[in-house]
Amino acid sequence: MTVRRRLVLLAPVAALLAGCTTSAPETPAPSTPEASPPPAGSTVLTALDQLRTSTYRYLLTVDSAAGPRFEASGAHDPARQLFTREYQAFTGADAGSGQVITIGDDAWTRVGKTTTWSQVPLALFDAKSFLLGVDSYDPVGLLGLSKVIGAVTRTGPATFTGTVDPTRDDGRFLPLGAPGLDLTGSDTATWTAELDTAGRLTSVVVTANPGPGPITMTTTFAGQGEPVTITKPQI
Repeated sequence: MTVRRRLVLLAPVAALLAGCTTSAPETPAPSTPEASPPPAGSTVLTALDQLRTSTYRYLLTVDSAAGPRFEASGAHDPARQLFTREYQAFTGADAGSGQVITIGDDAWTRVGKTTTWSQVPLALFDAKSFLLGVDSYDPVGLLGLSKVIGAVTRTGPATFTGTVDPTRDDGRFLPLGAPGLDLTGSDTATWTAELDTAGRLTSVVVTANPGPGPITMTTTFAGQGEPVTITKPQI
């Protein structure tokens, strides 16, 4: 802790009159200790928790050494149980595009460029199944990530880096925005996060190595606290 001392400068007084006295020096005012920033891990977990209860929009890109693999975007209003995800997969057996909308206890899906929607009652299906791939309680994976965060280091006033310990939870939480990647205890993953001046999470970048090579998953968040409009599709 740095203690600042205030130097008191006393101007010399010419003793022109006999018997004059000098005033006692001022007592330095006690300094106020500077507040220490909260622990890095606590700051990140608080930002994740705040985002889970707020409205927001998100954008996800997944890249590898071979090029772009997946993109997704959407919005979430947890209080009103509104969620949407549009996606585009560029490689593999799942290549293609589509959209998922959930409103309350119902979901609608469409695949490709078709405008035809299929309605799915969430009470009859596991929302995290292949059919939807959406957990209505944690559709973006924020809660899942908060459960597996390992060591956290502050790298700047509002930037952080850390590790992921997938052995803490067996759920799917990556990539943020479209959870569907299974990590095992032998997989390695690290992340960086950035907050704005209000302490709100604005981006998370996760680098994982789940098999043939590393992939980078970048998710950005915007519009926190702003109204989200998601309407029921016409069937």
